[in-house]
Amino acid sequence: MSFESFFQGWLVRQEELLDELLSAPREGEEPKLRELIEKALTHYGAYYREKSLMASRDVLLVFSPRWFTSCERTFLWIAGWKPGMAFRLVRSNVEGLTDEQSEAIGRLREGTAAREEELAAEMTMVQEASVLGINLGPRYKH
Repeated sequence: MSFESFFQGWLVRQEELLDELLSAPREGEEPKLRELIEKALTHYGAYYREKSLMASRDVLLVFSPRWFTSCERTFLWIAGWKPGMAFRLVRSNVEGLTDEQSEAIGRLREGTAAREEELAAEMTMVQEASVLGINLGPRYKH
């Protein structure tokens, strides 16, 4: 099973667990609450075990999952993960590349860096436009 399939099923189960937790009685049912909490912790444990296995097969999926929406990928970008970081992983973890492979990686790295700079400039423009468009209300008008 792919991680994406696992994750979709995991999300469904997550919703079910959340519903169970939200509908649980607040008082007098401590054993039931403990059981629900244990289920939730086990559920998260399964997620991190599967994610760890996936990372050993394809670490880039951890940093940039294909199933993420554009919005989710934007949050990853804002939080600091950029595609060019993959080249750092290659440089520090892969040995014995041929000259041809090193040159190809170098060209790809340069192209990626150029595109990252373009996107960073676009994001700066969006942020500036957002700031300029914010209505601070009558209290701040001159």
